[in-house]
Amino acid sequence: MGFKALLITVSLLITACGSKSEPKIVDVNKTQKVQSAQSWETAEELRFMWTPPKGPKGNDSKWIINDDIMLFTPDTPGEYSISLVVENMLGDVLGEESFLLIAEEPIEPTPIESTITEEQIDEPISKKVEAEKVNLPSTTTTTEVQVKKKAVDNRPFTIQVAAWPSLEEARKDQLSLTKHGIDAYTQRVFIENKNAYWWRVRVGNFSDIDIANKVKKQIEDLRGSSVWVDRIDEN
Repeated sequence: MGFKALLITVSLLITACGSKSEPKIVDVNKTQKVQSAQSWETAEELRFMWTPPKGPKGNDSKWIINDDIMLFTPDTPGEYSISLVVENMLGDVLGEESFLLIAEEPIEPTPIESTITEEQIDEPISKKVEAEKVNLPSTTTTTEVQVKKKAVDNRPFTIQVAAWPSLEEARKDQLSLTKHGIDAYTQRVFIENKNAYWWRVRVGNFSDIDIANKVKKQIEDLRGSSVWVDRIDEN
């Protein structure tokens, strides 16, 4: 490791180790983005090791991991704790963070009580009609409403399984899937916040979202971890 990289590592250790965020109040069944508070823009390749969310007994919360971001959806009210450990490829711990989320049921809006009095109810209908006529807008005024058609996304679906910093790691993951009869492939993508190319491991090209979700479930059962359905960028 060069002198500059060593300085970056020491700096990250000082600023990131043992970081603990303030508790955050969230709504049940609403997806939350949990992200490292630190900026991990270094010349080193890093591993982001998340612990599954620990929450109330019997909860069936969902989560998806993508490097230093976890998308988390609580399904039961209560406290959820999540931990993140960041390592370099040598196994050195560069930072540890913990997150506490308190899930609550959404507050229903309070209905507005009617302010109509009994006298207004008993008011003759003819008087009400006359009053309404006074406040009617001119019929000569027209309002032009422009209706914008919603763009339809016809791009096919694929399943995002993982992303690796090296082609070798991505190939190993791809082969582990093909051994089980799963048609996996790799895709190189440039990650701007890392200023480097990474390799995605993906499965399939689906026009039907229901079929994509069935294959997604099979992969999750095989790997024991979450994957997600994404669109294929045809550009």
